[in-house]
Amino acid sequence: MHRLKNLLLALFVAAVCNADEAVPETPARSRKLQQIVDKIEADDAKYSPLLSEYLGGNKSLERKLLRMKEGRTELVAKLEKQVAKEREPLSADVDKLEKKLDRLSDRYDRAEEGTAEYDKIKAEIGAFEKKFHAAKEAIARLDELLKDRRDFGDDKADAKDSGKGTAHDDAMVTTLPTVPKGRWKGAHLVYRGNGWHGTMDSKGDLTVHIEDPKNPRKTLSPAMRFGDPDAIYLIPGEPKHRSRPIIGFSQSPSAPVNQPETYTLQGMMQHYVQFKVDYRFTPDGIWVKGGYQDPATIDYPSTFRILTNFRALPNVPKDVTQAQIEQMTEGYLITTKEIVGDKTKKFKYPYAKIIEGFAGRIESAKVTGPWQKARAEIKTKRLDAGLHPYIYTRFAPWQGFTFYYQATDNEIRKYRGSYGIFIRPDGH
Repeated sequence: MHRLKNLLLALFVAAVCNADEAVPETPARSRKLQQIVDKIEADDAKYSPLLSEYLGGNKSLERKLLRMKEGRTELVAKLEKQVAKEREPLSADVDKLEKKLDRLSDRYDRAEEGTAEYDKIKAEIGAFEKKFHAAKEAIARLDELLKDRRDFGDDKADAKDSGKGTAHDDAMVTTLPTVPKGRWKGAHLVYRGNGWHGTMDSKGDLTVHIEDPKNPRKTLSPAMRFGDPDAIYLIPGEPKHRSRPIIGFSQSPSAPVNQPETYTLQGMMQHYVQFKVDYRFTPDGIWVKGGYQDPATIDYPSTFRILTNFRALPNVPKDVTQAQIEQMTEGYLITTKEIVGDKTKKFKYPYAKIIEGFAGRIESAKVTGPWQKARAEIKTKRLDAGLHPYIYTRFAPWQGFTFYYQATDNEIRKYRGSYGIFIRPDGH
C-alpha cells in the first residue's frame, strides 16, 4: 500500500506537469441537458428587464412574472431529473474504479519492482486513475450546473448586481452622510444618554458605548451592536442559509443627525426586499421596532430579524484556562426572565460557563459585565413571543451572545411590539 501511495503521488505530479496530456477535455453536455439549460437561460434573459419594469412601478406585470416563475420551477424540476439520470452511471463508474484500484493495490505491493508484471500494473493504475478523476469531475460539473440554475431572477443576483436594481429610485443612497472630523468623525447619528452614547455609522450599524464614569470621553469595552436589521433565506437542498445585505437607504437625511428623539432607517436589501426600522431614544436607552416586505416575485422568502449583539470580551488569550476565565469574569452574569411553555421563569447564566441552550424566549434580561458598576438591560414591549436568545454551540457568554426579534408579517406597515436596551450607570 505504501508503494501504491508513492505511485499515486507520482502520477498526480505528472498530471500537474503535463496538464494538456493528463487532463481530459471537458465532455460536451448531452443534447437533452443542453436544451433544458438553453431554455432556462433564455427565460432568465426575458425575466430581468420585466422585473426592473415591475419594480419601477408597472404592477400589471406581477401575474406575468409569477407565471414565468412557475414555468421555470417546472424547468428546474426537469433539469434535476436529467442531472440525476446522467449522474447515476458516472457514480457507478466511480464505485467500480475505486474497487479496481483497491484490487490493484494488493497486486502492486506484491509485485517486484522492475519486472514486466510491475510495469503492467503501474500502467493499469495510471489509466484507471485518469478515468476515476474524469468521472468525479463530470459529477462535480453536473452538481455545479444544477446549483447555478436553481437560483432565479431576483434571487440570482449577488449584492453587487442587486445594486443595479435600485437605479429606478433616485432617492436611494448606498451610504449615509457622516461627521467629517472631530470626536464623532465617521458617525452618521450621535445620541448622548446618561452614562452612555450611541453612534450609527455610514452603513446603518448602531453601536452602544458605555462611558467611563471618571472620563466620559473614554468608553468601556466591549461595546454592543443594537437594533441591526438582518434578512436571511434558505435555498432547499443547501445546508446553510444565505444573507440579504442592505444595498441602499431611502429617505435618509442629507446631513448627520445629532441627539434625535426618533430616527427611521429605511431602504432596500438584496433581491429588492424593503425594510424599515424605527428607533426611539431616551436618556436611559433606545427602543427599536421594524418590519420588511418581500417583492411578490421573490423565489425564496426572507426571514427578517432585528439583532442585538453582546460582543466577546476583548484581549482574552487564546490559551486561557477555565480557571483564569472564572477569575476574569467573577461577578459577570446574565439574568433572564424567559418564556417557557405558558409561564415565565428566571434563569442565571454566569459568563464563564458554557450555555448548552437558553431555556426559552426572552421577556427581559439584565447583563452585568466588564463595565465597572454599569449594567445593561433588555426589555420587551408587546412582543408576545419574546426575543430569541442565541449563542454558538459550546460557547460561554464571555465569547459573545445575541438577542433578536423575528418579524412574523411580510408587510412593512404591520410590525407590532418593540424591544429596547437600557444602560444603568450605577448598576441599579
